[in-house]
Amino acid sequence: MAKLPWEHTPPYPQLDLNKAQEQGLLTLPHGIQIWHAIFGVPLKETLAAGTLRVVLLTGGISHSGHYGYQVDHLSPKHTVICFDHRGHGRTPLGDDTWITYDKLTTDLLALLDVYQIPKAALVSRVDRIFAFGGIDDCDKNEGDAIDELDSVKEYFNMSQKEWLKLNPGQDDNNNFMPYYKLWKREPKWTSETFKDVPVRGEDNEAPIVWVAAADHDDWMPDHVTARVRGLLRIRAT
Repeated sequence: MAKLPWEHTPPYPQLDLNKAQEQGLLTLPHGIQIWHAIFGVPLKETLAAGTLRVVLLTGGISHSGHYGYQVDHLSPKHTVICFDHRGHGRTPLGDDTWITYDKLTTDLLALLDVYQIPKAALVSRVDRIFAFGGIDDCDKNEGDAIDELDSVKEYFNMSQKEWLKLNPGQDDNNNFMPYYKLWKREPKWTSETFKDVPVRGEDNEAPIVWVAAADHDDWMPDHVTARVRGLLRIRAT
């Protein structure tokens, strides 16, 4: 029986790095190396005009190569920045293998600092964020059951093969082990976590936030998305 569209990982185009204005490994001030690429409207133009820069963040064990469609769509009007988190895609894991979300956030902010970007669309220094598949508490998202889904197994198998292609001869299991451990302990956010985040309608300078879900999304149950919206005081639309 043929799989339905949402039961498998769809094909996607790779990034066309020939279109990148800049690309490569960048050593950040705190010593971490991050691979990144910049596309679209030249950064100096959007900085001078004060217009929006878009940063595309990836999920677990994926990499920026998954954003071919999004870069093609956004780059005619925006500066688009892609980068690979530590141990993902073309970015090495490095010696610090105790991964936390705070450290990953520090990497992102350091990257923005290198290019003197005061604010971007992506919680801090954010103009707007489109969050797809976000979770608030690693103990409440039915992770063990999700791991058994055929679509999840297919995705992880595909992503591991891609990582090995980008990093030949290396051990993918050891590379991603710090993340497997991270996902068992973080995040554990509550309303207290976001109590100081301003809300649109109450503060004109507050970030615009979308907490998005998809039809037939077995990875992220509806109750998780609803809870994340509630923590951020976002009304469902």
